[in-house]
Amino acid sequence: MCIIQVYMPTMEHSEEEVEVIYEKIVQLLEDETKSKDYTVVMKDCCCAVVEEGKEDGYVSHYGLGYHNDRGQMLVDFCKGRPMYIANTWFTQDRRRRYTWTKPGDTGRYQTDYMVRTFFSFTLNLATTGL
Repeated sequence: MCIIQVYMPTMEHSEEEVEVIYEKIVQLLEDETKSKDYTVVMKDCCCAVVEEGKEDGYVSHYGLGYHNDRGQMLVDFCKGRPMYIANTWFTQDRRRRYTWTKPGDTGRYQTDYMVRTFFSFTLNLATTGL
């Protein structure tokens, strides 16, 4: 199993910079993964995937928020290889889905995603409330 943790650029950075990071991830996956079972942990993606409904087996019902452009980039990344956004596949209360709170508690967002191949060995990825 290969685990890659990535801190994605914030929304202040251009989409071109984000695309470069995705290209580097793809290259790393091609160079470093010998088996078909690997995991990509993408922390602070600065994106949101669809809240309700599935997206062709890549996203399930348990995302949080709205679908934005960066979220679509993440879904497209998954579609380009046999991967799915794992923490959208677990039944969780909405209060357990968010991973970032906007200052002043004016918004709560799920910005941390675990993207991986295969459904086996995936743990429930609930936030701990830290």
